Parts: sequence; C-alpha cells; structure tokens
Amino acid sequence: MSVGRMRAVTRLEGLTATQKSVLFVLADFEDDETDICLATIGVVAHFAGCTTRTVFRVIRALETKGLLTRKAYKGLDYRTANVYVFGFKKVDVS
Repeated sequence: MSVGRMRAVTRLEGLTATQKSVLFVLADFEDDETDICLATIGVVAHFAGCTTRTVFRVIRALETKGLLTRKAYKGLDYRTANVYVFGFKKVDVS
C-alpha cells in the first residue's frame, strides 16, 4: 500500500468519483519499493464497488489523461497480466 500515492489521489482534480475510487484501489495495491501495481480487474471492481466493465472504461480514461500506464507482465506460470504504473508523483507523508 502506498499512503503517499493515496494522498496524492485525494489532491487530483477533474476526476469522477468512480475514477478516484479506482485510483484509490490501485494505489492500495501499489508496491512502495517498485512503484507498480499488480491487481486484477475483478479485484479492483470489487473494492471500488463497480463492475469490471466500468473498471476497463475508467482505466482507459485514466490512461488518456496520463494518470496511469498499463504494461503487460508475464508471471512465472507464463500467464499474462497487466501491471499499472502511475503518471503522477506520491505526496511525502513523513
């Protein structure tokens, strides 16, 4: 979980409530050391309180705004998943 990233999400303007909700969930799954997020669409939808279809639409919108980048990730079992990298800086929480 990245508290600094979650705090940064609260300061973003011009987003819908659903977009912020999805960003909060993704920030919660972000690894502080690598700054990447590995979460399934289903998990994001569950915790954001929306459908998987909505998550897909929101992620595309966030990519268009430059707030999120989706990259392919091949796991050890050769399954392909997406990892997400944020396009905005964390807020210092110290």
